[in-house]
Amino acid sequence: MIGAEVSTFAYPYGLFDARVVKAVRDAGYIAACSVLRGAVQDSQHTFALKRIMVTEGTSRLRLRYFMSGLLDFEYRREFESAVLGR
Repeated sequence: MIGAEVSTFAYPYGLFDARVVKAVRDAGYIAACSVLRGAVQDSQHTFALKRIMVTEGTSRLRLRYFMSGLLDFEYRREFESAVLGR
């Protein structure tokens, strides 16, 4: 359809669980984007890549804070619940 190989996936409406992650992996994708908030810190969970929202109103200081990973402790429970089923 687009004339190029697609190797990454974005979960519709950001909804996924361990079963969906397995299906996406089994379909041959190498990574998938979620709507979980936070900075990507490692490649361990490449099928649940986190995101941060940046708008024209986001200051450089706030962007640096987002990218530092300092927010991750706030989002860890959300991430573990969605990805690890905890």
